[in-house]
Amino acid sequence: MLKLILSDIDGTLLPFDQPALSEELFDLIRAFHRRGVAFCPSSGRQYTSLHRLFAPVEELVYFMCENGGGLYHQGRTLRTRPLPRALALEIITQLYARPDCEVLISAGGTLYILPVQRQIRQHTVYLSVSSAVHLANTPEEIPGEILRVSAYCHEGSARVEREVGEPWRRRGAQVAVSTQNWIDFTASTKGTGLLDLCGVLGIDPRETAALGDNFNDLPLLEAAGRAYVMESAPEEMRARFPLHCRRAEDTLRQLLEECGG
Repeated sequence: MLKLILSDIDGTLLPFDQPALSEELFDLIRAFHRRGVAFCPSSGRQYTSLHRLFAPVEELVYFMCENGGGLYHQGRTLRTRPLPRALALEIITQLYARPDCEVLISAGGTLYILPVQRQIRQHTVYLSVSSAVHLANTPEEIPGEILRVSAYCHEGSARVEREVGEPWRRRGAQVAVSTQNWIDFTASTKGTGLLDLCGVLGIDPRETAALGDNFNDLPLLEAAGRAYVMESAPEEMRARFPLHCRRAEDTLRQLLEECGG
């Protein structure tokens, strides 16, 4: 029996050529809520960004943010998985020293950049859907739990992942390519986020369904009882999961019909 649906946002619920979520999606979320099925957007974004994006149904949904680093509901923090601070500072220092990377740090509900960033202020599409960006003179002065360190990679995130990903994984960090140019470093994955939320709600992971489109969604799709991959996903992902999705709302409507909608 389906009790929880989790979905990636960018490229899944929100096609890259659209500025806002559809009213159809909000109606589907309301319908799932009436049938006792919880809905959880699952993203690398911060809570402030998701809260604003889902404003019409914010009281109905659970939010998985920072690639599983934070779970929230109705303004309450359900659970966080911060990076160990010493490890986070080492990652920030290494990435900041690379001329091919820009660094974005998510801590305490705020995004931080460091001085003399070369182009990151130009990435307005990414930054505009997140909370306000603040300047930190040094990594050490960034307050609060560090949930995510992200790098914008000018020559592609795949190259940076090949060069630094495995050493940081051996140190305990989770490293995930989120788009062609962004790579994230966390203590969590969307898969651990799914398991954490199932624990909070008392739900068996086999009673969940998940939608995703990129490699940072793999842990989510692997942990879910049923996994749907967008047709726009990389071929490797489409070959790995048999259930494909052309449009998220269509797949969600099929799931709603299974619930008697």
